[in-house]
Formats: sequence, C-alpha cells, structure tokens
Amino acid sequence: MREVVAPLTLRVFPDAGRVEHALLEASRREAFVDATGFWSLSQLVTACAPKTHRALSRLAARMLVARLVRELPAGPFGAWAKDVAFARGAVDLFAELEAQLATPDQLERAAADARSARAAWLARLWARFKAKKADARLADPADQLTAATAVLRRGVPDALKAFDRVELHGVLDLSPARLALLHALDAAFPGVALDLPRADNPAIDALVNEVHDALERRHESSRVDLKGDVPSSPFAALRLFTDDAAAQPFPSLSAFSAATPREEARELARRVRSSLDAGAAPEDVAVIFRDAGPDAALVVEALAEQGVPARARVGVPLRATPAGHLALGLPMLAEDAFPAGPVARLLSSRYLAKLWEPNVEPGLFFAAAALRDDRLGAEGGRGAYAVRLQALATRYAEGWPKGPSDEVRAVARQVDRLVAALAPLGAENTLAGHLRGWATALNGVGLFEGLRRIEPPGSLAGEHAVARDHAAADALTALQRLLAESAAVAGADDVRLSRRDFATWLNDAAAELELLVRGPRAGAVAVLDAREAHGRSFRHVFIGGLVDGRFPGRAGAGGLLAEDEKGALNGAARAPLFRLNVGESGERLPLRLAEDRLLFYLAACSATETLTLSHARGEALGRAFSPSPFLQEVARAAAGFEVKRVALGVVPEADAVSSEAELRLRALLDGAAPDAPWAADARALAAIEHERFTFFADENAAPGPHSGAVDPTLLGGAFAMSEERPLHPGALSALGNCAYAGFLRDVLGLSPLDAQGEDLDSRSKGTLTHRVLELLLPVIREALPENLEDVVTLAVDEAAGAHERRSPVGHPLLWKLARQRLVREVTALLRSQRVRPFDGDGFRPEKAELKFKVELPGVGWLGGKIDRVDVGPGGAAVVDYKNKKVEGRQEHVDRLLRVDWQLPVYAYAVRAAGLGDRVDAALVSTRQGQKKLSEIAADAGVKVDELLATDALTRARLEREGKPNLANAVAGLVGRLRRGDVSARPQDCQFCAYRAVCRISSRKLPEELGR
Repeated sequence: MREVVAPLTLRVFPDAGRVEHALLEASRREAFVDATGFWSLSQLVTACAPKTHRALSRLAARMLVARLVRELPAGPFGAWAKDVAFARGAVDLFAELEAQLATPDQLERAAADARSARAAWLARLWARFKAKKADARLADPADQLTAATAVLRRGVPDALKAFDRVELHGVLDLSPARLALLHALDAAFPGVALDLPRADNPAIDALVNEVHDALERRHESSRVDLKGDVPSSPFAALRLFTDDAAAQPFPSLSAFSAATPREEARELARRVRSSLDAGAAPEDVAVIFRDAGPDAALVVEALAEQGVPARARVGVPLRATPAGHLALGLPMLAEDAFPAGPVARLLSSRYLAKLWEPNVEPGLFFAAAALRDDRLGAEGGRGAYAVRLQALATRYAEGWPKGPSDEVRAVARQVDRLVAALAPLGAENTLAGHLRGWATALNGVGLFEGLRRIEPPGSLAGEHAVARDHAAADALTALQRLLAESAAVAGADDVRLSRRDFATWLNDAAAELELLVRGPRAGAVAVLDAREAHGRSFRHVFIGGLVDGRFPGRAGAGGLLAEDEKGALNGAARAPLFRLNVGESGERLPLRLAEDRLLFYLAACSATETLTLSHARGEALGRAFSPSPFLQEVARAAAGFEVKRVALGVVPEADAVSSEAELRLRALLDGAAPDAPWAADARALAAIEHERFTFFADENAAPGPHSGAVDPTLLGGAFAMSEERPLHPGALSALGNCAYAGFLRDVLGLSPLDAQGEDLDSRSKGTLTHRVLELLLPVIREALPENLEDVVTLAVDEAAGAHERRSPVGHPLLWKLARQRLVREVTALLRSQRVRPFDGDGFRPEKAELKFKVELPGVGWLGGKIDRVDVGPGGAAVVDYKNKKVEGRQEHVDRLLRVDWQLPVYAYAVRAAGLGDRVDAALVSTRQGQKKLSEIAADAGVKVDELLATDALTRARLEREGKPNLANAVAGLVGRLRRGDVSARPQDCQFCAYRAVCRISSRKLPEELGR
C-alpha cells in the first residue's frame, strides 16, 4: 500500500467537475497522480468544520424557514410567507447576508433606520432561524464555512496535516466570508496561493480587483501568493468594454444568429462536425453557455444527430423526464379532481404497470362521455367518471350505433383503480403523512414496476430509454429519502399542509435532483458552463446563448427585497450588508454584470485557434430575443466582425451537409436516384405530395390516386343504389357537399370522434325533438288543448326517458334545462301557424316518422324516413323539422340538389307512394321561420313537378336549360362516384371532421410550374 509522505500540496477547485478535469490534465503530464491532493472547495470546508453539527441541506433549510414562519405573527408579506417560493427566497437572502458576514442585529438596525417593515420582519425571522439551528446543532453551508474559518484560525485541523501548501484554482468569486477562509488558511499554512486570472482591463477585472484590494490592505500580514496572468490566447487581445483602443483584425473570430435555440444548437453541431472533419479531435472542441441547462441538452442531442460524442455535466432534471413528470403530478391530479386529459394520458402510460391495459383508448371514451374531471357530473355520491362512463356503456349497448361497451367498462375499472391508488393522498395531512401517502400512491399505480421492467434487446435509442427509466426510478427513490430526511432534520414532520402545498414542496425538492449523467469521459466534445472555462484550453470554442438578459444576465428585480431596497439598507447600515456592486472606485459594476464580463472574457480566452459566437433570434412560438450587448463590444473591438444570419432552411446547401439524413435529402433534391429502399419511399411520398399540391391548386385538375380517384372495381357496389342498400338523403347531402368526406364515412367507415359536450349536441337535440313531435302528432292534428304545456311536458318526459339511455345528454343539470327549454320551444311551435304550413291547402297531419324505399327510374333506389306527412284532397305534403332558424332565400336555391336533398327526395317518395299527385314540402323550424319547396323551386326557375320529373324529355330539357331536377342531379352525382371520382371538391369545410385526413390546401402553384 502506497504511503502518503509530506510535504504535499493541496489543490482546491470550485466544484467536483473541475477537480475531475484537473486530474485528467495531471494524468496527461505524469504517469501517476495522487488524487488525495485534489479537493473541491466544499470538501475543504467539510474537512475543516467540526463534526459536532449535522449538515442542513438547502431543502431542510427551506422547511425550517417555513416552519418558523408559521410560528411568527403575520407580517408584511401576508399569506405569501407560507409559500414555498418565500422559503426559497428567504434561504437565498440569508445566505447572501451570511456571505457578507452580516448579522441579524445589523439588518434589524438598518431596517429601522431605512423604515423597511419587510427587512425588519426578515431580520427577526433570520434571528430565529440562526437560533433554531444552534439549538438543534444544525449547520448549513454558510455555518460550515464560518466554522471552518474559526477552526483554521486555531491551527491546522487533523484532516489537513498531510499538506504544507494550499492552492486555490478557479475560485473567482471571493465574498467576505470566503476571504475570511482564505486569510485563515494563510495564517495556518506556510504557503497559500490564489490563482486569479486578469485581463489588464478594469472593465473586465472588477470582480478580481476587489480581491486584490482586500489582499493589499493586509499586505503586512498576508503571505498569500497571488497569481493570475493574462491568458495566453490570441483572443486575450480583445479590448472589450473600453473606448480607448482601436479595432484589431481577428480572422479566426466569427459569429452567427439562428432562428430559434434549437436551430442554434443544430448549427453549432454542424460547425463542430466541420471542425472534426478538418482534423480536430473531439476533446479539442468546447461549446460554452452561461448557466448551461436546457441548452446543453439541445446541443448534446444535435451533436448526437451529427454522430459526435459529447459530454455535459448538466444532467436531465427529474421533473423533465416522463416518469418524473408523472410521479410529481399525482398529488395535483387528486387535488384537481382527476382532470380528464391527464387521466387519459396516465391510463395510456406503460409506466403505470398496475393500471395500464393494452388496446384501450381512454381519451376517446372520455371525449364521448364529455368528461372533464371527477367532480363535474358527479351524482348520488358517485364520481363523474363512474356516472358518465356507465351511461356511455349503456348507450353503446342499447343505442344506435352500437359501440364497444365492454371497453368502456374496462376503462371505468382503470379509473376506479387510479382513484383508489391515489386515495392515500388526503386533502390535508402532516408533511410526513403526505410523504407516506405519496409513496403508497407510487406503489399503488405500479410506477416502479413499470420503470424497472425488463425490455428485450433493441436499438441503441431503446437501450438509452431503458437506462433513463432506471435512472428516473433511482432519482424518485432518492427524492423520497431526501424529503423524509430533510423533514426530520428541520423538525417539520408534523407540520400540516394541504395537498396543494405538499405538491409545491414536492416539485421544489425535485428541482434540485438530476438524473445521473452518462457519457464518455474522454474523446468527446465538452459542453460547459461558462464558470468551467477558466484554466482550460481548446482549439475550437463556441460560445452560444448570447442573448440580452441571459449573457449578460440581470439581477433579479423581484425576490423578498428589491435591489433599491437593499441599497437603502446598505446606506442605513453604513456597511455592505448586500453585495450589489464590485470593483475599484470609478469602475464599480453590478455584481452580475461584473461576473458575466469576466466569464465571457475567460470563455473567449479558452480558445487557441478559432472562436465562434452565436445567439438565437427568438423562440419557436415567435417571441423575439435581443442580441447580447457583448456582441456589440466584440464588433467594436474586432475589425470586420459581423454576425451572419443563418436562415431557417429545410436542408443545408450541398457544401454544408454534415449528416447522413441531410445527405439523403440533399441528394434527392439535387436529382439523384439511388436504388435504396429509403430513396424509393421518399420518391413515392414526394410524388403523392406533388399530385395533391397540383390538384388542390387547380380547380380544373383531374384527381389522381392520392387526391380522390379510386379504382371503380374496389368500390364493391357501394353506390349501386340497390333495393337492399338504397341511398339516403343524408348520404346525398354528405356526398354532394364533398364526395371525399362521404366516401370516407359511408364506404371506408371512417367515423369521426363522437365528442359529447356538457349540453345536448345538435344531432342529439334533433333526435329528441323529432321523437317528441312524433308523440304529439294527435295533438297537432286536432285543436290544441288548454293544458297544452302539460301535454307537451308529458311527451318530452316520455321521449327523454328513452333518449338518455341511447344518446348523449351531457351534464344532468344542463340536461334538465334542455328538457325545459324543449317544452317551451315545442309549445310555442304548436301554438304558432308554422306548425301546419299547408292548412290553406286543406292538408292535415297524417303520418309521422314514415319510412320509405322508392325507385328512381334509371338511377337506383332511394330510402329514408320522413318527419311528417300531411294529406289532403288530391295531394300530400312533407314537413321536415329543423332545430335551427329557417331564413334567407338565395341560400336555399344555391344549396338545392347540391347540399340540400331532403325536401326533393321526400316529396318524390310521397308522390311515388301514391299519397297524392300534387305534392309539396316544407322546412319548419322549431325556433323561427319556415320555407316551402314550391317557393325554393320557383326561385330556381322550375315547378315542383319539373323538379321531381323522371321522364326523359323533361329531364333532357331541364339539363339543357341548366335547371334543377332530382333525377338528373342524383344520376350526375352517383355516376361520377361510380366512375371512381371521389375527389375533394367541397362546398363547405367549416364543420368537416375529416380535415386531418384530407389536408386540403388553398396553395396555388406559380403559372410557370403549372404548365
């Protein structure tokens, strides 16, 4: 076993990531590296701090603050003080004060002088927070730093006695508390070195100059070896943020802007790929962002598309994963009464092993049952899911058309299991009780079983997905443990919370958990946070995300205390309680701006050959971004600098192709004709789109196989109009409006989603109204009784009793109102003159809901059902009820035998049935208006007899004159369909349910392409 021999140098770095990098760099220089001499700053503090106190995590600190807030009288923050966001803000504020070595007494005195009620209340909360930590022997990071400093002032602790020299590398931000630690190290060790980079530019060095000033004030007692030269990079000569230097040429400096952050990531990946193709090794390239978070994931994904390995220390947040989002959303799912959308997604998720069932589509049935949540529509102690799904199953079993009632009942059982699994998540409980309930719920839905399922070997993407799921399961287990331990440490187990508050705490804790990063340690492009760039060098560096408000960022305007309020407190205390500005007098800058200037400079100086800057012009949804002011500074300092605008294109130019997918698309666009299957598929799809494009752009173009031309032999007699399968007026209306939609519905049987609303839909209301009027036919026929409304009410109740078992009726209260409204409408209709439009002709109501099947000579058979037939001397008339208003004139003429077929077909059926030689028909609205067929025909220039004529001479004459005739119109429409022309030439697309299938477009081809 190797023995560690003093003297030994301890090298301290800001975080574990830079410790790892330092070890890798050392391994390239030496055959053996002793890792015991490489520590992170937190390791140093932990090693020095006494072990008499338990560590207080940030989550436990927030819980402790929340607990203390409940013990204090209400203050100026009101109810918000009990919110998780307040606890987070308070912990951050206290850490900011501790870093300045401030005390609660100082803050309270300053608050009194500045007359700040908020600061005074926060000072009392802070004092209680510190007292509670001391009583419970708890130490947060600030306490550990203070304790470590005190220990070092008494001498070298045992953990550090193997070292005689300490070097701090890359620790750029030295607050007063950290400076105190540095001074204590200086006193305890014979050798202490501090590596602080410089730019020899006061506008960039503000952050480090403040440290220099602090050390110079202690020059008589300080032995700290202050290091830090200007980086040896060609870009160190950039004279940024100063007006006294002339612009210089930097030929290896470039910049671009992309349409969106995703497009920026893709362009960065293409340029990285180009650098690798030019001979650079992956480890010679770095992509740097300020606060690399979502950007890192986008860039890693884009690099993977280019076949470039990448390593980013930023992991995927737990709540950004499908499993994490699902698990964290369970409490709010119960709180919000199980909203239908999230419930449908949950029941369709294979992650929930105890709920998921194959071949079940909950969302379809929820829409059909008009489900919104478990509250809206609940009845008799039963939730809305139970009530409405049972009604839907009954309707599918007994109504028409029939539906999959067994599948609906299976979904109802799924929902029951979900509700039962989430029952332990009570509306109110202690924090510990909520945690137990959440753990029980996770097991109840089978989430861990689903995440740890064994998958058969498959693609690399599938293996990555399984690895991600397993990591998510581990993270959820860690989250449960973190919450339980933090609650115990903070003494918050017995704090009572609502379910909504617990969900907020759950998401707050999960925000600090990330899935473990899996990636190559070497031979990969580095995707870095700007804070990691110092001390590293790469041949090619790309700095992305240069957007104003982000790099440089802005100090938060919100929080518990605004920036101007902090400034007032600093003035009242005559001391920097808050660190707002840094730098020498005359060159002081806001802290965030000073830090960002230095980080941008160091990131640029990490490049030894080329430097590329980039930003996105806006979000995918349209919000525009402003480019970073740093780009303007670079443009002023670098002669000829220009930000090139990268257009949003489908595929790059030939000389910019950098992946197999781009090469394939580029090759096809350039006219190549590979024989590979992928090329054949691509050409076939392109031919389909070209045909549809041409058809929709030219109203006279003939349809093709992908725009409505069908082989007639494949129709299977769908439009034969035989006696066994007559054509109904509703089908004629659908086919007349759009042959393609009618073909999809009646031939292919593609039914649109039956989505029920809270109120009766128009079809359901029409069915109910027709049934009520059928029951009231004897009343319509005779003189109206005095108790007409009572009679109508009985008819509505009888019809509604059967209707609600066979058709959707919506919310029970709205269903009740709909029945009452129907009573009023029908009563008003019966008392009006329009209920018997043919009284003047001597016609009396005779038949209701009359089914018919008649032959149209030379064309085929027609069938259907007539609402009402009135019979009189020598003739008969049809009455067709409508729920909408009947008004206008020209509209009926334009739609006659194109979209409106009912009245002509019904009138022809009545005459063919021998009910009368003289026939007419009328539309009668249950609300307002009526219109007779004879009036519509007269407006169209024909008589009813001519409209219904079937003899060859009359039909030929009307066709020559361009006047409407039923037989001609049916023959023309059906003849075109029989020839296989079911093209989409719609009259009206407004209410069409097949838009996603049709994808009709109003695009027009340029004339030169249309020839």
